[in-house]
Amino acid sequence: MFTFLIKPTNACNLRCKYCFIQDTLKASSKIMSVDLAKKTIDKIAEFIIEHDQKECKIIWHGGEPLLWKASNYDAVLSYMYDAYPEISWENAMQSNLTLLTDEHLRVIKKYDIDISTSMDGYEQVHDQTRLTSDGSGSHSLVLEKIRTLRGEGINFGLILVLTSRNIDKIIDIYRYYKNLNQGFLINPLLAEGEAKTNEDLSITPEQYSEAMIKLFDYWVKDKDAVSVSNFVEWTSSIATGMTSICSFCRNCQTIFSVIEPNGDIAPCDRFCGHKEFIFGNIQTDDLTDVYERKYRAFANRAYILKDSECQDCRF
Repeated sequence: MFTFLIKPTNACNLRCKYCFIQDTLKASSKIMSVDLAKKTIDKIAEFIIEHDQKECKIIWHGGEPLLWKASNYDAVLSYMYDAYPEISWENAMQSNLTLLTDEHLRVIKKYDIDISTSMDGYEQVHDQTRLTSDGSGSHSLVLEKIRTLRGEGINFGLILVLTSRNIDKIIDIYRYYKNLNQGFLINPLLAEGEAKTNEDLSITPEQYSEAMIKLFDYWVKDKDAVSVSNFVEWTSSIATGMTSICSFCRNCQTIFSVIEPNGDIAPCDRFCGHKEFIFGNIQTDDLTDVYERKYRAFANRAYILKDSECQDCRF
């Protein structure tokens, strides 16, 4: 299934210390117009139909996607379903939740949007890195919004970003999530954007692997464990020989693209702000041509990694 990550804006109301988007870009980012969003849907639908596909996933991302008005989502999603009923659309959103309103909740429920948010453990840990624009912690507000989602019967996913501030507390954090009866996914910090400015937050591959082994040994013995998505994904990949994680794919550009607020098309949201990785614009370029350019650019990725970094790996 083709997946398109659409960014209505790169602006954000938080100032997380490890964000892969630079604060300067957040402050200067434009807001996508409803007309451009509808045109984006048109181009995506044409591409899906041209390739004889029946399904498509849209991830609304940012920045903070809830900075886009609920009425904008209602207009664009209504257009999506009315104009292209032959496509089975799946919509998701990655949000910090702090701007969640009753109007947004109505749209989320109306269009069955899957929600994912970030929480870096319990309050003392979370509030070291995930800050509001005035420098205060965001944990209490995120927890309040999570409870709101639960009260509305809306399923959501939780992401833990692993940094030097919380890596040695990984078992305590697991216990905290278990008390909340909440599974989660772990993403190691990537040194991009603001994370380059705060280099002390970075972790090494060795630190990451040691922490994950430590957590796995604890988790696998926990009789009433909550889900840790990484372990589920990795064991599934080993058992089936197939992966759903883009970073494990030989060429990660076969099914995934990012649409920036101005229509620029990037290979991944991690390349936000890197103009050398813009492969076209949704307003002027044919998506099939863009995909061919992206695929060629990353075609030798697996071989380069194998020859340069993986030769000594016993796996």
